[in-house]
Amino acid sequence: MNFQKKTFQKKKKNSIIEEETIVEFKAEIDQIDKTKRNLTNKEAYRKYLLQYYIELNEEAREEIMDFLSHGIKAHALVEAQENFGFQSTILNQPYKYYNLSSLYKSGEVCELKNKFLDMPVSEYRELRHYYHNDKDEFVLKMQAYIEDYDIIGRLERLVAAHHQLNKREEILKQIMESYTQEKFLLFSNAVPLQIEGVFNDYCLELGIESEQLSKAALHKKLDIISDKDKNFTNYEYYKFVFPVLRNKVAHGNLYSGDSELTAGMLLLDLYHICRVITNTDIIKINRALSYLKEYWQKPDKSNLLLAVLNLYDVDIPDFYGLDEELSELKDKFLSEEVWDYLDQLIEHGNELVNRGLARILIILKNDGIEIDKCENYLKKIGKNKSDEFDVERFKQELRYLI
Repeated sequence: MNFQKKTFQKKKKNSIIEEETIVEFKAEIDQIDKTKRNLTNKEAYRKYLLQYYIELNEEAREEIMDFLSHGIKAHALVEAQENFGFQSTILNQPYKYYNLSSLYKSGEVCELKNKFLDMPVSEYRELRHYYHNDKDEFVLKMQAYIEDYDIIGRLERLVAAHHQLNKREEILKQIMESYTQEKFLLFSNAVPLQIEGVFNDYCLELGIESEQLSKAALHKKLDIISDKDKNFTNYEYYKFVFPVLRNKVAHGNLYSGDSELTAGMLLLDLYHICRVITNTDIIKINRALSYLKEYWQKPDKSNLLLAVLNLYDVDIPDFYGLDEELSELKDKFLSEEVWDYLDQLIEHGNELVNRGLARILIILKNDGIEIDKCENYLKKIGKNKSDEFDVERFKQELRYLI
């Protein structure tokens, strides 16, 4: 059987699966509507989740049909090329659904996926079993994980080290104390608001104006984050599952019997989202700090350019106390050796490299460093584009140019 025929049959089968999944989810929604006049909070969010997956599957079905109509020949030709390696196979995905079908078909969101990120796989599988079959044993395992992995200590260090989280340090400190004192009801009633607040901070760091966020509900903020940060992988959990727990607490339906379970789950949610906002490199400040740290660890010319490049359109908050270090960094461009390096890059570079160099020159010029040289080099490049571009690709190009 030739490549094109195999590919066609596989994609056609996927399209049929989508249709079956859509029918299944719609039937469950109809059943919910028929049997329940007044939906519980959990049932309402289940219905929202199913509708969300229906839309995903409908989008996937359209992508597959478009591929079968217009893209299959070109894709089959690429698959048939000699020396078609593993990396090429990964990159040559015909449509978004290709390797993500399980996400579209399950109709379920795992409540544990974002919480036990440091746990070995074998232990996680055992933990998941207890979560579904023995809640008392699950709570014991969860508390052991929180203690063994020093979740509270790590959370405190994240809060102390990040400019947005640090604004919440005092209230979070008091909330943490309530957890360590086993005042789980108090903790569980206080922490959901802080989690939502961190999502608000997340949006601010993504460049969303505070006025736009002031009236935005949590799900709108999650939509913004998911749209801008493609690495935010727990969107479905926070949009369709977390609100059920949050509303349970907000409506006074949390009782002492399940407060330890709820408190532990919320603590791990709080740790997770604080970890995300601190580490995601879609946030410009995070990315700049990461490249600055890399330069200080290895102060070569390539890392110098990358460190300055990632300061483009970024104001490093006073919180980090880096004014002196940033000044010293830019003073490196007073060296002729660095300008000789720029000459070589311009000579051997391409449009992407030149765009990155233009950003660096604009930063230096605006800071009053070698203004004449900056202007001359910008003319030599022939452009001073400052629009969005791929920093990681620029980094790769530097490795191979010189």
